[in-house]
Amino acid sequence: LAAKNKRTADSLAAVKKAAADKAASEAALKAQQKKTADSLAAINKALDDKYTAAINKANQYFLTKNYTPALQAYQQASAIKPNEAYPKQQIAKIKALLGPQTNTTPPNKTIKKDSVPIDPTVKDSIASKYPQGITEEHIDEPGCEVTRRVVVKGNHGQVYTRKIWSWGQTYYFKGDQPVGEDVWKNETQSSN
Repeated sequence: LAAKNKRTADSLAAVKKAAADKAASEAALKAQQKKTADSLAAINKALDDKYTAAINKANQYFLTKNYTPALQAYQQASAIKPNEAYPKQQIAKIKALLGPQTNTTPPNKTIKKDSVPIDPTVKDSIASKYPQGITEEHIDEPGCEVTRRVVVKGNHGQVYTRKIWSWGQTYYFKGDQPVGEDVWKNETQSSN
């Protein structure tokens, strides 16, 4: 009977040890899974940050019509996240815009804008298309809300553009040149 009790006690101790070993193994496995999940989250965040930086850089180039570096930055973003549609759409737009590169200016010849005298009685192309004062237009582009204000004073017109991107960034332009929000506000408000 004593031997039987000893075997039962030994078996019970073995079962308790196996249960403790199993619990320890499960805890170690959970810790390893958490560590792996944390590592994957860090890698995904780093990739997201790289993607966002590439897209922001590409969008800035695109907005300033620097299409070649914009194309490269969109390609970089597409390589980081190949399943994202936006960089692929922008790449297609740029390729369509660039098309076959043709240069009608002979090499080593520069054309100065100031070399042609301006006749103050002749309306420029913008002033001839828009009425005097401020005309505001709203344009929907993918991922971007565009507001264009055309200011016509006398025979001269100027186009100002505000682009509010879906990720929250806002850019302002006077013609093709980036400007600050203060220029947008000060130069496109009526003087009433």
